[in-house]
Amino acid sequence: RVKGYADQVFLMTGNHSKKEHREIREQLQAVSPKETLILVATGSLVGEGFDFPRLDTLIMATPVSFRSVVEQYAGRLNRDYEGKKNVIVYDYVDSHISMFDKMYAKRLKAYKQIGYEVCSGLQSEKQTANAIFDSENYAAVYRKDLLEANKNIVISSPVISGQKVHGLIDLLKEKQVSGVEVTIVTWEPDSYDYGDAGFWMQLHEDMRQAGFYIKTVEATCEHFAVIDQELVWYGNMNLLGKERVEDSMMRVKSKEIAAELMILTFE
Repeated sequence: RVKGYADQVFLMTGNHSKKEHREIREQLQAVSPKETLILVATGSLVGEGFDFPRLDTLIMATPVSFRSVVEQYAGRLNRDYEGKKNVIVYDYVDSHISMFDKMYAKRLKAYKQIGYEVCSGLQSEKQTANAIFDSENYAAVYRKDLLEANKNIVISSPVISGQKVHGLIDLLKEKQVSGVEVTIVTWEPDSYDYGDAGFWMQLHEDMRQAGFYIKTVEATCEHFAVIDQELVWYGNMNLLGKERVEDSMMRVKSKEIAAELMILTFE
């Protein structure tokens, strides 16, 4: 299916013999710099020991979660080659499947640790979009995004805490006066397997009294914030709960991603 998108297309899978693998590597090295090429390969065949510096783009088509595997695959791109300025990883995640979503969150953290940044091809006129944050450095940027909202804010956080809820209420008072609508998506009070359901019910009531719209769910609840139907924070962090050291969020400006999250959540 990829034929026609490059001058040369190569396929390396477990169906090939070691001799055939060696021949393919030799053919790769022989491709003229003026020609484009695509290599479709099984991950294990382009892992440790595979060296082809010309590669500048990786499509991660198989879900993995271990940092060492992410580093190994992405490392195929981190080779000096004349004319190569940037390297890009296309990562696909099915947020509708919880296991794949969690695996993506782990890969996201690994990308950040080895120096990659999120790229959606869009530019932000406010703060710089397209970045990966962790529990230690997200707060100031996230707070500023909330304060720059002009129309609406939707926050989906399965777990909530009194400190975060009341802090958000205080933070957004003036924005609400100016017409910004705030919607919170979170678990039903009795969905927690710890604590007193009455406590969560009171937090829900506090948010309603503050003018927030509340949507409760019994099971699946994503972790995200969408601001003005365009700026998206997405990952595995409870934005209204206590952060964990391993939590991470990506920040992108994309109307398409925002729209998909709204459909996933409200339809």
